[in-house]
Amino acid sequence: MIMIKKTDSSTEVKELEKGTVDYIPDVTDADKISSIIQSKNKDLTLDSYNGDRTNWLYLNTADGPCKDQAFRQALAYGIDRQAYIDSYYKLDESDEVMAYVPSSFGNLISKTCGSIVTRKEKLDGLNTYEYSPEKAEQLLDDAGWKVGSDGIREKDGERLSIRFLSIKEKDNMDSMIPILQKDWQEIEIELKANTMEFNTINSTISDDNTLGDWDAGWIGFSNGSPEDTGMNDLLKSKAVDNFPRLSDLQLDADLDAGTYTSNSEQSAQVFKQAMIV
Repeated sequence: MIMIKKTDSSTEVKELEKGTVDYIPDVTDADKISSIIQSKNKDLTLDSYNGDRTNWLYLNTADGPCKDQAFRQALAYGIDRQAYIDSYYKLDESDEVMAYVPSSFGNLISKTCGSIVTRKEKLDGLNTYEYSPEKAEQLLDDAGWKVGSDGIREKDGERLSIRFLSIKEKDNMDSMIPILQKDWQEIEIELKANTMEFNTINSTISDDNTLGDWDAGWIGFSNGSPEDTGMNDLLKSKAVDNFPRLSDLQLDADLDAGTYTSNSEQSAQVFKQAMIV
């Protein structure tokens, strides 16, 4: 028999240690995971599995420097994503895998693309944007962003400063922001983090009238099912949750083709193509 007990998230680890609860599912908080690893209670163990949640960096493709695809690619090459995971989860004392660097944006519990997203399967033609400051600098140079006298790149008199929306009191930002500042400083880009309440950020990135007020941000998303069609709400042109304002006709066509077919094999191939696009 399984009994479900409603607990306060701030005390659930204590209840686990006392034995009043036996299992806490869907924990992504680094402090809670670390407390179990470091606990002297040898009856406590960790259970890792693929959930449907992804945290991702979004870039403003409608306004500012991130409108340029080559610039966005430079930012991707310029982030050491594994360093963030190592810094946030601090799992030196455990062999458990609690997070991963995805190969591409996609549903990690999808039967079609999940093994590709989690890097268990390779997909020909997929650019995984492995950390490479050299590639980032080359792309920036080619796009006309030259290093100024103060060590920050500039173009046509505009100093390259990325305005980053940070969620207030979100513990993973304590690891993410210093890493972004360090990594992007290495490729001569300044990061300015603006801390806000979640609802304020949500209203800012959803409003077309405030597109000129931000360049990048960080958000979490749960697919809710193993279907690949969840990507449509985030990636299709003018989709409700397409915060970056991404607009790509080929990507739209692939997502539609993968969605509106009863042929599961054909759908799988098209969604894989969408990952490459």
